[in-house]
Amino acid sequence: MMELSGKVMPAVAASYFKALFNAWPTARQLRTLRGAKRAPRCLLCDGAEDSIEHIACCRCSVRVFAKFRVHCGNLIEFLALDSSARIDEILAAKAKALHVIFQIRLVYLHAPRSAALSPVELLRTIVGNVCSMPTAC
Repeated sequence: MMELSGKVMPAVAASYFKALFNAWPTARQLRTLRGAKRAPRCLLCDGAEDSIEHIACCRCSVRVFAKFRVHCGNLIEFLALDSSARIDEILAAKAKALHVIFQIRLVYLHAPRSAALSPVELLRTIVGNVCSMPTAC
């Protein structure tokens, strides 16, 4: 927590810790509450099961991480538990990327895709908001 203090907005840190504690509302995690037999598709790419394991390597997540100039190809890198995240700037960039992905998922979770911005517009808007803080990207 101390590594992120002053480097990211509190909302960014909250999204990061929600990911660490498996508190993202994914379809796989919530399917037992709805009684579903099979989890719905990924909200980002519609190509695989909506789970944190898929989100970590989803092509859309990889693009978001690339916007912050950090690599993500697996769950360890997604959660910033890899050795590169020992560098405060990389940890902050990964936390910001996680926050953007979390926010995009919330928009698509609560609004029909037809009512939401296109994925490219949404990404541009959210990355712009995250990067507008004083210690930005």
